[in-house]
This record gives sequence, C-alpha cells and structure tokens, in this order.
Amino acid sequence: MTLMPGPSDNIPSASAETLSASQLLSDPPGATLRKARDARKLDLETAADQLNLSASVVRALEEDAYDSLPSPTFIRGYIRCYARLLRLSGDDLVRSYERIEALNQPSADIEGVEASEVTSGGWLRWVLVSVVVGTILVGTIWVQGNEPASGVLESASNEQEIELVDQNAASSVNSVEVEPMVQEIAAIDLVEDPGLAVKEPAVAPEAVTTVDTEFVQPSVVQAPVVNEQQVVELTPVMVDMPVAAIDVPEASLAEITVEPVAAIPTTALSTSTISTVSMPEKSSITMKFNGECWVEVWDASGQRIYANLRQAGHLVSLKGVAPIEVKLGNGSAVKLEFNGNPVLFASSKRTGVAHVTLSPEVH
Repeated sequence: MTLMPGPSDNIPSASAETLSASQLLSDPPGATLRKARDARKLDLETAADQLNLSASVVRALEEDAYDSLPSPTFIRGYIRCYARLLRLSGDDLVRSYERIEALNQPSADIEGVEASEVTSGGWLRWVLVSVVVGTILVGTIWVQGNEPASGVLESASNEQEIELVDQNAASSVNSVEVEPMVQEIAAIDLVEDPGLAVKEPAVAPEAVTTVDTEFVQPSVVQAPVVNEQQVVELTPVMVDMPVAAIDVPEASLAEITVEPVAAIPTTALSTSTISTVSMPEKSSITMKFNGECWVEVWDASGQRIYANLRQAGHLVSLKGVAPIEVKLGNGSAVKLEFNGNPVLFASSKRTGVAHVTLSPEVH
C-alpha cells in the first residue's frame, strides 16, 4: 500500500519534538500520544490508517486501556510505531508504559496476601470447631458404650431363670403326656390292620400305667403281612396297531423342474471420473529478521496463524493456505520468501509498517 502525503505533513513537528524525556516519563503514554496527535491535527481514523491498525487499537493505546490489547510484546511494538509516526521517542514511551505496568503489579500481590491471610484464619477457625465437635461425639459414644453392659448382665440372668422354669415345665408336661401317646400308638395299630387286631390282643390300659414316666420304650409296630394271592403281576402287553398306507396317485405329483437362473450380466464400472475432495495445498513462508519487528500472519480463512515480536537473527518458517496476509511492524528489518522465492515489498516511510498479500497467482 502506497502512502500519500497528507495535509498533516506540511505542519511543523516542533510542538511534538519539544516534548522532553521528563514529560514523556511523567505522563502516561496514551495521554502523550493523544496530545501529540492533536498537536499535528490528525484525527484518530487517519492515524489508524497510516499505522495499518484498527481505530479501536489506536483508541485503546491513547486511553491506556491495555487490557483490550494483545500481549505486552505487541503493545510495545504498537507504541513504538505510533511514536515514530508522531516523531516522538519510542523508547521513552515504552519505559513509561513499563512503569505503569510495574505500579499495577504490586497491588495484585497485596490483594493475594490479604486473601491468603483471610483464608488461613478461616481455616484455623474451622479446625478448632471440628476438634470441639469431635471431642463431644467421642465422649457421648463412650458413655453410651458403657451403659449397655449392666443391661446385658441383667438380661443374661433373666434368660437363665427363664430356661430353668422352661425345663421344669417341660418335665411335668412329659409326665402328663406319656400315657395319651402310648394309647394313640396302640389305637393307630389296631385301625391300620384289622387282621392283627384279631390275632394279637390289644394292650390293656392298666399296663400303660406301669410305664416309668422318665423313660418310655418305643413300641415296635409290625408291618402287615401281605397275602400272596393279593399280589397281581402286571405284564406290559404290546399291541400292534395297523398303519394304513396312504396311496398317492402319480398323477397328483407335480413335476418340479428347476430352471437355471439367468446369469446377471456383469457390466464394467463406468469410467466416469469420481470427484474427490482434496485438501487445499499449503504454501510456505520464510521470514529472516535483521532488526526488531512485530509480525502478524493470517491465512485464507481469516484466522491468525502467527503473532509475535522477533529480534535480529531470528528465522520464522510458516505454512498456510493462500492467499496469506502478512503485517510487519518494521518491514525494512525483514526479508520475506514465499514458496522459496524472495518477495519484494514496500514499507511506510513514516511508520515502517508493511502490509503484504501473498498468493501463488501473483508470485
């Protein structure tokens, strides 16, 4: 981009050059830049156009709103370019900017220390509360653990007394129930086998009374005698069931003929070209630096693929999809190559900024 001299070029720069180093260091860099721009009667949009920067970036520099700008490295580069445009000392303005940043840094450290002190005090308070609560809980559990011991002893003694009473009651019940048991067994024997009732006399009730209540001899019940005549042998009988033959007339049988399936003709694949989605080729960029320069690079999608401040002797190699936009803060300090071919470009005489578009069709 060719920079045309504007009406501001005819205005003497004495007002800007009269700013001493002490004034540059005492005032914030943004205020100094704004005063110098007003002294040269340049509006903000014109200054941004000559710097190849957006108006929002220039406004942030003049308002010292550095939070909305990129890293401090780029801020220093912007300040140097703006100072070069206004014929000011870029080094003094950069030192003023660094002084402001140094003053803002300790406040954050003090806030962090105060926050840590508050946090540590709250932590100690919670530790003390937890210790007191834990002591109370342990004492309560210990008291409750000792109380059930006496209750367990009392319940054990009560259970022993209950077992003794149960044993005495069981012995008395056994002495009472022995006689009915023997009578029931005899009655069951008589009912199940009537023949035995005739052959063997039934046990008299008086004999039962002589049985000792402490030990009862179980009566042996004889199995009933089975008469051989009553046994009927069952022998399986095999019965041959006639199976009727089913006559199927031959006429009803349909002839099944299997026809060969017609061969599917194989057709050759069409020779039409299959469209393939190919990734766009990436172009290579090489930048060699012989001085300090900030760099910004955008690819064809508009995405910034590189941004940094480089010094003399640095070498940067990048790859991206063309067309590629390259912005150099100090174009005279950079040698640019695109796909291995050197690229010639012009830089602004006032600011030194160069804006280059790289495309295979052009180079």
